[in-house]
Amino acid sequence: MVNTITLKGETTKLIPLKNRRKDFLRIMHADAPVPVERYSDKHFLSKQFIMRFERTRFPNRHMHFGVTTSIKSVSKLAVERNFARRRVRYALNRWVRRYDVIGWDVLIIARKAILKSAYKELEEEMRDALGHLERVKRRYKYK
Repeated sequence: MVNTITLKGETTKLIPLKNRRKDFLRIMHADAPVPVERYSDKHFLSKQFIMRFERTRFPNRHMHFGVTTSIKSVSKLAVERNFARRRVRYALNRWVRRYDVIGWDVLIIARKAILKSAYKELEEEMRDALGHLERVKRRYKYK
């Protein structure tokens, strides 16, 4: 799934992570503990998902994203895991156009609360997470 979006007059791509295992480990910071504070320069924590992010090697080109749901974190049923993944992708596609987050690899890890909460709440949390990522990008000062 590749979506083309226009930000600040430039067309760019929203691309799923290619080498899933390698990119997953790079973004997850395998040695890092599970986040407990709400947000930092490497993650955003909400009740429905955890968003981890890392700068890409090509800062002005694309935003790579990955959505992961596991048996342990969401549900044993594949139908529910797929539903959670779909909800996250729709919310991400809706809000990513409004924020300048190009140049980052993003990994979203769904949690159990995503199945029971209203979609509006998910959209609000996604908006907050992307806003936080945009502020982090400004701190890193690349365009």
